[in-house]
Amino acid sequence: MWIRRGFGARPFYLQLGLPMALVISMALGLIGFLNYFNYQKSYQELLLDRALVLGIDARQLIESGLNIGLAPRANANLAPELNRLYRESGEVHHIQLCDERGQSLLLLGDVRSTQPCLVPPVAKGEAAEWQTQDASFIYMGLPYKNSFGVVSGYLVLAYPQALVSKASATMGMKLLQIFALVVLAVFAVTIVCVWWLTRQMQQEISQLEQIVDQPDQASPAPEFGLLDNALSAEVREFSRMLQPPADLVQARES
Repeated sequence: MWIRRGFGARPFYLQLGLPMALVISMALGLIGFLNYFNYQKSYQELLLDRALVLGIDARQLIESGLNIGLAPRANANLAPELNRLYRESGEVHHIQLCDERGQSLLLLGDVRSTQPCLVPPVAKGEAAEWQTQDASFIYMGLPYKNSFGVVSGYLVLAYPQALVSKASATMGMKLLQIFALVVLAVFAVTIVCVWWLTRQMQQEISQLEQIVDQPDQASPAPEFGLLDNALSAEVREFSRMLQPPADLVQARES
């Protein structure tokens, strides 16, 4: 059955199924969009959690030396151990050890030796971990204390922002591929389901169209299942009312 008036002669099940599939696809797209940003946030939090675990191990090495009176620069075992942790991490761009005044004591990684310590002003003198970021790196800072419980400096671990961007781009491409396949399935299944549910109604509406187009045709009234049987007679009568009088038709023909 084809709906001709105002819909460009498209099947009824397409007129109903396509908008439904479009709405479902838009909802799925919004869900995928939210999942993408949730993944980006979760991946960044995962990096910071790894940095925290790595930083706690490194801080224990620093504080162990301070407890026996060895300053970080005087601790001969500190640099090799930090270098080992740096190599094993694989994702840390550089590790920097700073004193309480923000002066660099030790720097490991692919970075210039004049790299200043990045210690947020709100973190100075605080005993809690902190994190910040700029255009290139994500930083995790851990304060370390001397044997008297006083903050003596900060251990700063830097992760490149490119890690987050690359992982997010990879996940975004996977989500896009999955979304494209799901949309194709949604359109196919929705249209088939709508056609299956409306196939009888399509036949009955087609019969009503024939009654409207040919109200005077001598044919028995069709039997309807989904539509009211009385609707056939009403439509036929209404269609006759719209027809011009017979004498007027004859006058025009003559």
